[in-house]
Order: sequence, then structure tokens, then C-alpha cells
Amino acid sequence: MDVYTTEEQQVEAIKKWWRDNGKAVVIGAVVGLGALYGWRYFQSQQVESKEQASQQYEQTLNSIESGDGTALSQLEGHEGYQALAALNLAKKQVEQGELDSARKQLQTAQASGK
Repeated sequence: MDVYTTEEQQVEAIKKWWRDNGKAVVIGAVVGLGALYGWRYFQSQQVESKEQASQQYEQTLNSIESGDGTALSQLEGHEGYQALAALNLAKKQVEQGELDSARKQLQTAQASGK
């Protein structure tokens, strides 16, 4: 470690260090901040997608209760919710005596759970 006798030598050492390492420090800060921003954006998109799927599931359940059996198409791409909605629809169909339709819904639930 260098020992500087005057303040001017210290300033010159800092200036020299900045000339040697300044670009790397700035680039590192920009890359780090960009990565942090990107990660937070990715996480917020994931949360938003999951919230949207949950809302679609609730709407589907309401549609099933009102007698709309075609509501499962809203849940495309959300296999877990699709299976649960198919189970609820099958329950409703069994209660109404529509056993063949209920069997199809159970098969749909089984297929989407794989």
C-alpha cells in the first residue's frame, strides 16, 4: 500500500485509479442495475399472470354455477385450474343426472393433471 505524503499525491492516485478503472465501474453499475430491473419486471409479470389465471378460474366457477358448461375454455394454458374447474363441472353434472357428460369432464381433469 502506497503512503502518500501530500494531499496532491492522494488526488493524483485517485485520478489515476479512476482512469484505469472508471469504465469498468460504470459498465458494472449499468449491467447490475439493468439485471436488477429485468429481474423485478420478470417477477411482476409472473405475479400478474398468476393473478389473472386466478380471476379466470373464479369467473369459470361462477359460469359453471350459472349453468354454462363451455366456461372451461377460458382456462387454456392453466392446467391446474382447468382440472379443478372440470371437477366442479363434473360434480354439477352428476347432481343434474348427466353422467356421460360428467365422465367426460373427469377424463378432461385427469388428462390435464398429467
